[in-house]
Amino acid sequence: MQIVELFEKVLKDANYAGEFIFGDLLQIIEEKNYHALATQTAGDCTNILIFVNGEGEGAIQIDDLGMMYGDKVVYNIDKKGAFKLFLINKNLAESLSARCRIYEKSHLMDNNRTQDLPEISKFSLQPAKITVTVTHDGMPIEGVRVKLMRIGESGVFDTTSKDGRVSFVLQKGKYDCIITGTDKKEYKYKIILPGKDARINLEI
Repeated sequence: MQIVELFEKVLKDANYAGEFIFGDLLQIIEEKNYHALATQTAGDCTNILIFVNGEGEGAIQIDDLGMMYGDKVVYNIDKKGAFKLFLINKNLAESLSARCRIYEKSHLMDNNRTQDLPEISKFSLQPAKITVTVTHDGMPIEGVRVKLMRIGESGVFDTTSKDGRVSFVLQKGKYDCIITGTDKKEYKYKIILPGKDARINLEI
Protein backbone atom coordinates (compact mmCIF):
# COMPACT_ATOMS: atom_id res chain seq x y z
CA MET A 1 0.00 0.00 0.00
CA GLN A 2 1.43 3.39 -1.01
CA ILE A 3 1.73 6.08 1.64
CA VAL A 4 -1.05 8.25 0.15
CA GLU A 5 -3.44 5.32 0.25
CA LEU A 6 -2.30 4.53 3.79
CA PHE A 7 -3.10 8.04 5.04
CA GLU A 8 -6.45 8.00 3.24
CA LYS A 9 -7.37 4.73 4.95
CA VAL A 10 -6.22 5.99 8.36
CA LEU A 11 -8.25 9.20 8.04
CA LYS A 12 -11.31 7.27 6.93
CA ASP A 13 -11.15 5.02 10.01
CA ALA A 14 -10.08 7.75 12.48
CA ASN A 15 -12.28 9.44 15.07
CA TYR A 16 -13.02 12.98 13.84
CA ALA A 17 -12.68 15.43 16.76
CA GLY A 18 -13.47 18.78 15.14
CA GLU A 19 -11.85 21.74 13.41
CA PHE A 20 -9.54 24.17 15.22
CA ILE A 21 -7.29 27.12 14.50
CA PHE A 22 -3.63 26.20 14.80
CA GLY A 23 -2.93 27.65 18.25
CA ASP A 24 -6.00 26.01 19.81
CA LEU A 25 -5.16 22.75 18.05
CA LEU A 26 -1.70 22.54 19.63
CA GLN A 27 -3.06 23.40 23.08
CA ILE A 28 -5.82 20.79 22.95
CA ILE A 29 -3.54 18.04 21.68
CA GLU A 30 -0.88 18.82 24.28
CA GLU A 31 -3.32 19.01 27.22
CA LYS A 32 -5.04 15.75 26.26
CA ASN A 33 -1.85 13.92 25.20
CA TYR A 34 -3.64 12.94 22.01
CA HIS A 35 -2.33 10.57 19.37
CA ALA A 36 -3.72 12.23 16.29
CA LEU A 37 -3.57 13.51 12.73
CA ALA A 38 -4.31 17.14 11.89
CA THR A 39 -5.04 18.01 8.26
CA GLN A 40 -5.07 21.31 6.38
CA THR A 41 -6.10 21.53 2.72
CA ALA A 42 -5.59 24.45 0.35
CA GLY A 43 -6.53 23.75 -3.26
CA ASP A 44 -4.82 20.55 -4.37
CA CYS A 45 -2.34 20.61 -1.49
CA THR A 46 -2.91 18.77 1.79
CA ASN A 47 -0.65 19.06 4.84
CA ILE A 48 -0.88 16.41 7.55
CA LEU A 49 0.70 16.68 11.00
CA ILE A 50 1.15 13.57 13.16
CA PHE A 51 1.09 13.78 16.96
CA VAL A 52 2.19 11.17 19.52
CA ASN A 53 1.52 11.71 23.23
CA GLY A 54 0.54 15.30 22.48
CA GLU A 55 3.79 16.14 20.68
CA GLY A 56 4.25 16.90 16.98
CA GLU A 57 6.36 14.06 15.60
CA GLY A 58 5.76 13.92 11.85
CA ALA A 59 4.52 15.89 8.84
CA ILE A 60 3.72 15.17 5.21
CA GLN A 61 2.56 17.35 2.32
CA ILE A 62 0.71 15.79 -0.61
CA ASP A 63 -0.08 17.59 -3.87
CA ASP A 64 -0.19 17.03 -7.62
CA LEU A 65 3.59 17.21 -7.86
CA GLY A 66 4.22 14.50 -5.28
CA MET A 67 5.04 14.41 -1.57
CA MET A 68 7.29 16.21 0.88
CA TYR A 69 8.19 15.03 4.38
CA GLY A 70 9.30 16.27 7.78
CA ASP A 71 10.60 19.71 8.73
CA LYS A 72 10.13 21.29 5.29
CA VAL A 73 6.38 20.71 5.54
CA VAL A 74 6.15 22.71 8.77
CA TYR A 75 7.36 25.82 6.95
CA ASN A 76 4.48 25.49 4.46
CA ILE A 77 1.53 25.18 6.84
CA ASP A 78 -0.75 28.16 7.41
CA LYS A 79 -0.49 28.81 11.15
CA LYS A 80 -3.41 31.24 10.96
CA GLY A 81 -5.62 28.67 9.27
CA ALA A 82 -7.83 25.85 10.51
CA PHE A 83 -6.99 22.16 10.90
CA LYS A 84 -9.26 19.15 11.11
CA LEU A 85 -8.36 16.86 14.00
CA PHE A 86 -8.56 13.06 13.82
CA LEU A 87 -7.78 10.80 16.78
CA ILE A 88 -5.94 7.52 16.18
CA ASN A 89 -4.21 4.91 18.35
CA LYS A 90 -0.64 5.36 19.57
CA ASN A 91 0.96 2.50 17.64
CA LEU A 92 -0.45 3.82 14.38
CA ALA A 93 0.64 7.37 15.15
CA GLU A 94 4.19 6.20 15.93
CA SER A 95 4.31 4.14 12.74
CA LEU A 96 3.16 7.03 10.56
CA SER A 97 5.45 9.61 12.15
CA ALA A 98 8.47 7.35 11.64
CA ARG A 99 7.99 7.80 7.88
CA CYS A 100 8.01 11.62 8.00
CA ARG A 101 9.83 12.67 11.18
CA ILE A 102 9.96 16.29 12.41
CA TYR A 103 13.35 17.00 13.99
CA GLU A 104 13.21 20.76 14.63
CA LYS A 105 10.01 20.76 16.69
CA SER A 106 10.41 24.38 17.74
CA HIS A 107 9.28 25.38 14.24
CA LEU A 108 5.91 23.82 15.00
CA MET A 109 5.18 26.41 17.69
CA ASP A 110 2.35 28.78 16.80
CA ASN A 111 2.82 32.55 16.68
CA ASN A 112 1.39 33.03 20.17
CA ARG A 113 3.94 30.67 21.66
CA THR A 114 6.82 32.47 20.06
CA GLN A 115 5.50 35.66 21.62
CA ASP A 116 6.04 34.04 25.01
CA LEU A 117 9.74 34.78 24.55
CA PRO A 118 10.82 37.71 26.72
CA GLU A 119 10.32 41.13 25.10
CA ILE A 120 13.47 42.90 23.94
CA SER A 121 13.29 46.43 25.31
CA LYS A 122 16.96 47.37 24.83
CA PHE A 123 19.65 46.38 22.37
CA SER A 124 21.86 45.32 25.27
CA LEU A 125 19.23 42.70 26.18
CA GLN A 126 19.40 40.97 22.82
CA PRO A 127 18.75 37.24 23.39
CA ALA A 128 21.13 34.44 22.51
CA LYS A 129 20.89 30.80 21.54
CA ILE A 130 20.95 28.19 24.31
CA THR A 131 21.38 24.50 23.49
CA VAL A 132 20.45 21.91 26.10
CA THR A 133 21.67 18.32 25.80
CA VAL A 134 19.87 15.72 27.91
CA THR A 135 21.71 12.50 28.77
CA HIS A 136 21.26 9.38 30.90
CA ASP A 137 24.33 7.42 31.93
CA GLY A 138 26.26 9.66 29.57
CA MET A 139 24.13 8.78 26.52
CA PRO A 140 21.88 11.34 24.74
CA ILE A 141 18.13 10.78 25.09
CA GLU A 142 15.67 11.36 22.25
CA GLY A 143 12.04 12.34 22.75
CA VAL A 144 12.08 13.99 26.19
CA ARG A 145 10.41 17.36 26.66
CA VAL A 146 12.51 20.32 27.85
CA LYS A 147 10.80 23.48 29.12
CA LEU A 148 12.54 26.72 30.13
CA MET A 149 10.63 29.38 32.04
CA ARG A 150 10.97 32.32 34.39
CA ILE A 151 8.58 33.43 37.14
CA GLY A 152 5.47 35.03 35.64
CA GLU A 153 6.16 33.73 32.13
CA SER A 154 4.65 30.73 30.35
CA GLY A 155 8.03 29.71 28.97
CA VAL A 156 9.07 27.79 25.86
CA PHE A 157 9.49 24.07 25.26
CA ASP A 158 10.70 21.56 22.72
CA THR A 159 11.46 17.84 22.45
CA THR A 160 14.99 16.45 22.19
CA SER A 161 16.26 15.15 18.85
CA LYS A 162 18.24 11.95 18.29
CA ASP A 163 21.36 13.59 19.69
CA GLY A 164 19.48 14.58 22.85
CA ARG A 165 19.47 18.28 22.02
CA VAL A 166 17.00 21.17 22.01
CA SER A 167 17.72 24.83 21.27
CA PHE A 168 16.02 28.08 22.27
CA VAL A 169 16.66 31.80 21.81
CA LEU A 170 16.28 33.57 25.17
CA GLN A 171 17.47 36.55 27.19
CA LYS A 172 20.09 36.18 29.90
CA GLY A 173 18.91 35.41 33.41
CA LYS A 174 17.79 32.67 35.80
CA TYR A 175 15.44 30.00 34.46
CA ASP A 176 13.64 26.95 35.73
CA CYS A 177 14.30 23.97 33.47
CA ILE A 178 11.77 21.14 33.61
CA ILE A 179 12.57 17.92 31.76
CA THR A 180 9.74 15.43 31.27
CA GLY A 181 10.99 11.94 30.48
CA THR A 182 9.26 9.48 28.18
CA ASP A 183 7.89 7.87 31.35
CA LYS A 184 6.32 11.28 32.29
CA LYS A 185 8.68 11.64 35.28
CA GLU A 186 9.81 15.24 35.79
CA TYR A 187 13.32 16.48 36.53
CA LYS A 188 13.77 20.11 37.64
CA TYR A 189 16.89 22.26 37.41
CA LYS A 190 17.88 25.88 38.02
CA ILE A 191 20.06 27.30 35.26
CA ILE A 192 21.56 30.70 34.48
CA LEU A 193 21.80 31.87 30.87
CA PRO A 194 24.83 34.11 30.26
CA GLY A 195 23.35 36.32 27.52
CA LYS A 196 25.53 34.79 24.82
CA ASP A 197 25.37 31.52 22.89
CA ALA A 198 25.83 28.65 25.32
CA ARG A 199 25.54 24.89 25.69
CA ILE A 200 24.30 23.09 28.79
CA ASN A 201 24.40 19.35 29.52
CA LEU A 202 21.81 17.92 31.93
CA GLU A 203 21.93 14.35 33.19
CA ILE A 204 18.69 12.65 34.28
